Amino acid sequence: MKAGSKTQETLLHKPAKYPSFHVRNIKSNGDIWTGDGDGSTNVFPPSISRNLYNENPLSMAFKISFGTFDYFTGGDMTGITGFGFPAWFDVETPVAKVVGTVDAMTLNHHGMRDASNEFFLKTLAPQVIIQQSWSSTIRVKQHFIALFHLPRTRDHAIFSPRMCIAKQSLRMVDGLPTIINQYVVIL
Repeated sequence: MKAGSKTQETLLHKPAKYPSFHVRNIKSNGDIWTGDGDGSTNVFPPSISRNLYNENPLSMAFKISFGTFDYFTGGDMTGITGFGFPAWFDVETPVAKVVGTVDAMTLNHHGMRDASNEFFLKTLAPQVIIQQSWSSTIRVKQHFIALFHLPRTRDHAIFSPRMCIAKQSLRMVDGLPTIINQYVVIL
């Protein structure tokens, strides 16, 4: 897939009926769309061997648009900074800069701690977030807190499927994030 392209993924049936539908390839491997036409740039330093780290920073990312609705998914894309990680490990920040605001998104890397950083969430400012969880060790807390600090121009919801009995979600109770045993969080 070519980062920047919006012609590689197309409708198979009646595309002329839906001219505002398109899938933009935002990121492929280390290449990220520049935000201009179908141009892309590589965000990994040339001195970095792709054999030196796992494949998560290489995940593909897409923005699906239909009319005024925009949806983003970034696979296992990473966004952690600090803690001894090199700057290039944060691929979410340059992605967020070209994606802009969306209506809905999935959390990157299942909502793990190395993804969906605060800048990324604040820039995309989604109304709906889907957490594709598979383990009770995945926490939604840091994402909830980041969303709580978004400008209050609309409500926000995090949907996290119930995969394990230990899985819990958060809700604001008396102004504080509180763990509850439900799996939809409305902010």
